[in-house]
Amino acid sequence: MPILSALLLAISPPLLPPHAATLIVYRAYAEPILFAPTLLIDGKEFGTLGQKRLLAFALPPGPHHLEIVWPHFALQRSTDLDIVAAPDGKSYVELQAAAGFMRRKGQSALVEQDPATGAAAIACCHPPR
Repeated sequence: MPILSALLLAISPPLLPPHAATLIVYRAYAEPILFAPTLLIDGKEFGTLGQKRLLAFALPPGPHHLEIVWPHFALQRSTDLDIVAAPDGKSYVELQAAAGFMRRKGQSALVEQDPATGAAAIACCHPPR
């Protein structure tokens, strides 16, 4: 890291809100496996979620709207979920999906998991490349 960048990081105030909540969205296995859907939080794009990947965020406490949008050619239905982020809390949300057959769109869902289930499931997942 260049020296100037390191200095700016050292003196800049943290950008996290006070009592930020941690949100971990993961995809241990979800069909179709070749396509990575886009994750939106409160209407803003936050990245794509490939197979065996996870995305982690610090969010301000309160209600948030999550949405998964698949590429059109994936033949998969988009899905959404409303969550409430607790102050200093940690939430796990799993993307579950099954492929469709014979030109029918598949089904997908965002499912909030309990901490034990979420922590065990992300053991097979990796951060984005």
